[in-house]
Amino acid sequence: MDVLFINCILGFLEGFALILSPCILPILPVFIAVSLQGGKKRPLGMLLGFVLFFALIIFFSRQLTTFIGINLDWLRYGGYFILMLLGIMMVTGYGMDKFTQWLSSWIKTDVGAQLMQRSRPGFFSGIILGGLLAVIWTPCAGPILAAVLVQTVIQKADSASFLILLFFAAGAVLPLFVLALYGQKLVKTFDCFKKYLPWWRKILGLLLLISLVYLIFFANSVGRTDKTVTGVRVTNTLLDGLLRPYPAPAISGITTWINSTPVDIAALRGKVILIDFWTYSCINCLRSLPYIKEWYTRYHQDGLVVIGIHTPEFAFEKNSDNVRAAVKRLGILYPVALDNNYATWINYGNHYWPAHYLINKEGQVVYQHFGEGDYDVTEANIRYLLGVREQMTKSTISDDQYHYLQTPEIYLGYGRADPRIAPRLYREQTVSYEAPPMLKNDSWALTGDWQAKQDYLTTIKDAAALKLNFRARKVYAVMESANGKELTVTIFVQGIKVRELQVKEAKLYELYTQDKIKRKELKMVIHGPGLNLYTFTFGS
Repeated sequence: MDVLFINCILGFLEGFALILSPCILPILPVFIAVSLQGGKKRPLGMLLGFVLFFALIIFFSRQLTTFIGINLDWLRYGGYFILMLLGIMMVTGYGMDKFTQWLSSWIKTDVGAQLMQRSRPGFFSGIILGGLLAVIWTPCAGPILAAVLVQTVIQKADSASFLILLFFAAGAVLPLFVLALYGQKLVKTFDCFKKYLPWWRKILGLLLLISLVYLIFFANSVGRTDKTVTGVRVTNTLLDGLLRPYPAPAISGITTWINSTPVDIAALRGKVILIDFWTYSCINCLRSLPYIKEWYTRYHQDGLVVIGIHTPEFAFEKNSDNVRAAVKRLGILYPVALDNNYATWINYGNHYWPAHYLINKEGQVVYQHFGEGDYDVTEANIRYLLGVREQMTKSTISDDQYHYLQTPEIYLGYGRADPRIAPRLYREQTVSYEAPPMLKNDSWALTGDWQAKQDYLTTIKDAAALKLNFRARKVYAVMESANGKELTVTIFVQGIKVRELQVKEAKLYELYTQDKIKRKELKMVIHGPGLNLYTFTFGS
């Protein structure tokens, strides 16, 4: 049985369970009254407005959660725990009535009278009234709405989220449709029926708990994918694939090719192609690079073609010598194209580093992934498209990934520096700065003579320093020596000297590593003028 199917059934049950919420009682007369006024199309409009507003609330809750960057694996297990508590509350009744009464206390006003005064006959007025009732009923739904929110948020694919919302809407619409059509005939019946509400709620709660047991203990073994005993996922379908594949855009406007002569996508029909947009000083790209190199090594003989599209973020990344040196240093063997003018980037409509596009043997883009993570899904899709079925040994790549509680990336040039955490920067001027004794969280400050450029800061005299308040396990900086001479940088953490490093070529340098995520203060002292400092990035 598919996990998505179980989640859809849960969504339907949770939608249907809304009608059994105790605080339906003050809303029910309003819904019946306004649905009976006006034309025959008003009930349909009310249903559409109600479902539409509920869907918008729930779907955008998921988008907001994803935008904030919450770890969805943590949220998944936390969601199961919350759903289990909700199921227990529905079965036992303990705390549920008080919870929903507390949430719905604010609606015990003359809501019905206000809606009646503003109502007009017709389909569109029904949509408005249904939407208003949905907004009112959202807090009324209490733990039941919380359940469907959790189920929707933990889905990785937007298509899966929409499917769950459709099932939820169907569950909510069925009883509402009956209410809208038969209205007054059910008022008396409902008075008799409401004494059985606790039993219906117990049954739905029991079904919820049974489904959760299946999801927690059995879904991983019979769901949409499996992992072999060697740790590599296998699948008989494309995971999180595009609903509408499209022809692969051309690779064009390339200034230089490394490790290859120019590559034409159209000439690679019959091959599976992985396009990787990256740049060599991007920490997120560097963390995904070991996986891409491993896939190239594993599956190149099976027909996988990997093409790295190096689209620069900073000016020094346009230098072909810098990129060649980075490709050699990083051990990249597949073709790398320098997209200095963003032509291929624009062709693909890309906005992210890294970004991965999988192209099937027919030349269609069928899967895309932005940012880090989901490496097992990407590899499973590569294997599926290639038709590879034999088991492979588990990857030994260590996980150094972004954590949502760590300090976000910090840009230092005046063009992208965040004024909330940065000192006041004077554009293209040499200024002597003085750092405050204390820094607020995730902020930074300068000491000594610096000049602010659009993309970076540069030291003007010896012993210039930068203080940084951070929360992470690892701290990195993108730096270079402007004059090509080695510069010494001394790193202090919590006032204690931890290391010295030599900076010359433009690249990502690791400044500090600790055993776990902690908030600390780092100070770097630069011994000499001419150090260009672009960004700080962090790892966990």
